[in-house]
Amino acid sequence: MKIYFALFLCLVLVCCNKQKTDAVKTANAQTTTLAKDSLTEVKNAVVDSSKLIKVIYLNDKGNYYDKEAYKAFGKWSNALNPNYVCAPDVAEEIFRREKFYKQKSNPISKIQSGTHFLYLYANFLQKKNGIESNVELRKKIFRICTLINAVHSNIDFDGGIYFSYQRTFSAAYTEFALYNYIRYNMVFKKEYSIQKQKSLYIQLLKQKVDDELNEMIKKQRGQYWYLNTPEKRKEWRKETLILIKELDDLIETYYDLKIAEQFQYSHYV
Repeated sequence: MKIYFALFLCLVLVCCNKQKTDAVKTANAQTTTLAKDSLTEVKNAVVDSSKLIKVIYLNDKGNYYDKEAYKAFGKWSNALNPNYVCAPDVAEEIFRREKFYKQKSNPISKIQSGTHFLYLYANFLQKKNGIESNVELRKKIFRICTLINAVHSNIDFDGGIYFSYQRTFSAAYTEFALYNYIRYNMVFKKEYSIQKQKSLYIQLLKQKVDDELNEMIKKQRGQYWYLNTPEKRKEWRKETLILIKELDDLIETYYDLKIAEQFQYSHYV
């Protein structure tokens, strides 16, 4: 009887180990196939087109790469921008209107509007601009855009998901702005000092922070629920002004200033 019991116990252990091994294999397989569309992996707005060879789309099994959808999007993007480049928000609106999601036989139907669209649009615009070209300017434009987004995220805490969306939008906008700089370089070359214009821009942004803070206190709205003491509000203001100080330091040319103004006034109220 003891022998039978020992054999039964061994059989159970073998089955358990096999199940565990299979589970590990499955987990490893998912690790290699699952992927996420994360801008946190994009350093300084460099969407490395040599590594991003497939598009990420959603299906009932999770996020997967799809080579045919990537190729289809590239063909669409190149056809949209033959001799010029559409602004990313305009391009996304055109993409929505074409209702590709209804064309199930078309691989591009797998691509969603929103962050997935913007990430890919940034990728193909970067191919057009040249990933190795204007690297430092690309970093600067991206940083200017993300700082403006961070300032307004602090101001309008209730915006929530919009500011997350804008992080990816900033990558696409950077490539759009860089394309215009390359193509229309002479338009942005000014011989006069931009200090007064820049000073006014920065002053207006700082004033906006103070005005929004005062209204937040007066109406007890937005993030007032956690900025409910003078000390917390003082610290919040200090942190927000640090972002503006970095923005101030980054703006050195007329082009930098125009990027900041256009991005802010076009996408934030």
